[in-house]
Amino acid sequence: MKSEYRQAVESVIAQEAKLAEVAKLHTDAAAREKQLSEALRFNQETLERYERRVTELEPSNKGTVELQSQISEINASLKFLCRELMRPEA
Repeated sequence: MKSEYRQAVESVIAQEAKLAEVAKLHTDAAAREKQLSEALRFNQETLERYERRVTELEPSNKGTVELQSQISEINASLKFLCRELMRPEA
């Protein structure tokens, strides 16, 4: 049987090794957390820039949609007029 003192010393050594491993994991996790925080901030800023750009372009898109709608109405009116003109007189 091992002596109580030797068991205590081995426990201390084992615990120091575990502590060193956990400390390294913690350091790595903290560095990774910093990288992820920076990536998150960068992506949020990029999203905001894209959203602003979409907002800037929306009025011109609305105008384009409205113009296309007006062109469709004019085309429909022209088709109606052409049919009326081409209709044989009774």
